[in-house]
Amino acid sequence: PNSAAFNMPGAFKVKGNLNVVALEAVMKNIICRHETLRMHLEVDTIGDAFMVVDEFNNSDQWVLPIVDLRHLSPNDLQKKIALQLRANETTPFNLHKGPLFRLQVLVLPKEDGLEQHIIIFCMHHIVSDGRSVEVLTQEITEGYLAITATGSMNLPDLMVQYSDYALWQQTQFNSQLIDTQVTYWTNTLKGCESLLR
Repeated sequence: PNSAAFNMPGAFKVKGNLNVVALEAVMKNIICRHETLRMHLEVDTIGDAFMVVDEFNNSDQWVLPIVDLRHLSPNDLQKKIALQLRANETTPFNLHKGPLFRLQVLVLPKEDGLEQHIIIFCMHHIVSDGRSVEVLTQEITEGYLAITATGSMNLPDLMVQYSDYALWQQTQFNSQLIDTQVTYWTNTLKGCESLLR
């Protein structure tokens, strides 16, 4: 809590038309599709954390934040973009409340007659890794192309959610193996606590 150490930030610049209504619709579909985008953590009475998946009503629970920067001078624009990117990187997530991802669109002044946008995203590493970012990027791209072309997005339901994988993983490890791993990493990382905060 209160640390950005496990933030996984990123940004894409989009030149040309960006249909933000379609992008928001895609994201709502993706949030419905992936439990990890609707989860937060709670702690039981003995101090063990566990995942809680929140219900999601596609129509009104999530709104795509849009920041219009078209009115800024070139110098102020670059400063504001840098501030937005830095805030995205350094703002911690509330693990007990969620969501553990964020996405926002910066609307920039036109360049050479073309619209410009920057899509900023960040996910907490507890719900994401490099591969899952690739999967989400691919699904968002495919969904956006589908919605802008046909008005709908028809990705099949996921056969396995992260919680299914986590349960399978727990059954694969016996407690002795886990104890051995915990002991190894505790000894290996001894003295690094301040770096991990």
